[in-house]
Amino acid sequence: MVKPFDDREPVEISLDGKSVEDLLLLVGDEDQGCKPEAMDRILSMGLEANFPVLEKAVRNDFDADLRNGAMEVLVRFGKQAVPDLLNLLQDENEEVRNFSAVMLGDISSRQAVGPLIEALRDRDINVRHAAAEALGKIGDHAALLPLIELLKEDFWLQYPAIVAMGEMRDNRAVPQLLQLLDDEMLREPVIEALGKIGDTRAILHLAEMLCDPSDKLVAAAARALVAIQRAG
Repeated sequence: MVKPFDDREPVEISLDGKSVEDLLLLVGDEDQGCKPEAMDRILSMGLEANFPVLEKAVRNDFDADLRNGAMEVLVRFGKQAVPDLLNLLQDENEEVRNFSAVMLGDISSRQAVGPLIEALRDRDINVRHAAAEALGKIGDHAALLPLIELLKEDFWLQYPAIVAMGEMRDNRAVPQLLQLLDDEMLREPVIEALGKIGDTRAILHLAEMLCDPSDKLVAAAARALVAIQRAG
C-alpha cells in the first residue's frame, strides 16, 4: 500500500533559524509537539550565552508559555544554573524571587539550602511558601528548625512546612506535628507527614484517628500506620 504523502518538515529542520525566544515558546507549549527538540537545542547553546534571554523571559508577566519554558530550561541546566538563581532569589521583584525558589527546589541543590532558609523570612508570603516547598524537595535537615518556626504562622505557611517535614523524614518534627492533629485544616497533611517519618510515637494518636467520621482521614491514618509499621 502506498503511504499517504506527508509534506511536513522534520522537526530539526523546522527549528533552524528559530530565536531562543521562539524555542522557549515551544518548550512552554507542549501542544506544538517540538518540546524535547527545542529543549535540546537551547541546552546545546549553553547557559552563559543564553541566561540574559532566560532571565528576561522569567520576568515576562504577559506570556506564560515563554516564562514557563524559561523556567523549565533553567531547571534542566541543573546545578550550573544555581548561582544565577540564587541572585534572582534576592531580586527586588517578589514574583522573580518566588519563581527562583521554585526552580531551586526542582533542581534540589544543597547549595541553595542556606539562601532558601533566609527566604523563609522574606517580606512576601508567597516567596516564603515557595521556599518552604523547595526545602522539602531538597530534604536537608538543617532546614528543620526554621520550618518548625513556620508552624506558628497561618495556614498558607503551615501547610508547606508540614509537607516539607514529611519529605525530610526527621523524627525531631514529631512532637510539633502531633500538636497539630486537633487542627481540622492541618490534620490530613500532618497525618501524611507522620506516616512518612515513620516514628512509633505517632501510633496511638493515629489509631485514634481511625474513629474519625471522615472516611478520607480514616484512610489517611490507616496508610500512615501501615507506613510506620513497615518502617519499624
